[in-house]
Parts: sequence; C-alpha cells; structure tokens
Amino acid sequence: MMKRAEKRLARQIKQRSNVALAEPRLWSNKSQQSVQAIWAKEYRDIHYHCSKCHAAAVFSAQDQKHSYEIKKAYIDQKRRLCHDCWLESLRIKQALQDYANKWHTQKNVLRTDENFLQAWLDLVLLHKLYLSRKEDTARINMIKRLLDALQTSKAIADTLDAAIK
Repeated sequence: MMKRAEKRLARQIKQRSNVALAEPRLWSNKSQQSVQAIWAKEYRDIHYHCSKCHAAAVFSAQDQKHSYEIKKAYIDQKRRLCHDCWLESLRIKQALQDYANKWHTQKNVLRTDENFLQAWLDLVLLHKLYLSRKEDTARINMIKRLLDALQTSKAIADTLDAAIK
C-alpha cells in the first residue's frame, strides 16, 4: 500500500509529462545496490545529442522507467545514440553476429573468400562508429591479415602466370 506522500508525489508526476515516478524496488539487483536506489524518486527527461549524427534527442522519463524497471537495464546506463542511429547499430550488430556465426561454421572456406572478408571488415569498422567503448581490434587485425595473405597469394599467382607465359 502506498503512503500518502508517495500518492501525492505520484499525482504531481502524472501532471507533468516529462517526469515519471521511479520505483527502485523494480530495478535490476545490481541497480538496487547502487547509491541511486536510495534517493531516486522520479525520472526526468534527459536531453542529449547523438554521438553519431549529432541530432538532438531525448531519453524520456517514460523510456527511462521502461528501461530500468521493465527491461532491468543498469541504472547508470546513458543514452548516446538517437533512436534512428540506435536502430542502425542494432542492425549492424545482428549482421556482425551473422558473419561471426558463418565464420565459425565455414572458416576453412571463408578464409579465402575475399568478398566475405572485405564485407565483414567494412561492417566491423562501421560498427566502431556507433560505439563508445574500445573497438574490436583483434577481429579487425585477423581480417586484415587474412585479406593481406589473399592479396599476397594473388600477386604470387599472377607473377607465376606471367612467368609461364
């Protein structure tokens, strides 16, 4: 049962569309252990600029409530991308997962498929534009080494073909 003060706060928040009542007891376990769980009473719209396209964007109070209380996202997560760039980053992330799965099942064939390797590298480099954290250096280096080896093999084959003719 809600206390009177909580009911009053809930009524006040409903009157303001850019504010939503925070219920830390519904947060993830990790978030409930944060200091914010003690003092968080409401969510307010957070205005920011997309780190990719620099468009103005808003992490609305209602979106925060959904993210933290329903989806159980960690409370200290910050939005960096606008909605469109976020959707594009998810599309790229899924495509990268598809490439990785294909690589794991067909590595022996794909290691000599220049088109596959180049498309995969392009996608990894594109994904880097959407991330704030460190890039996937190991994967980038592996694909570049495989592409270099293919180009070297082609150069040797071309030289041999020219010598034979």
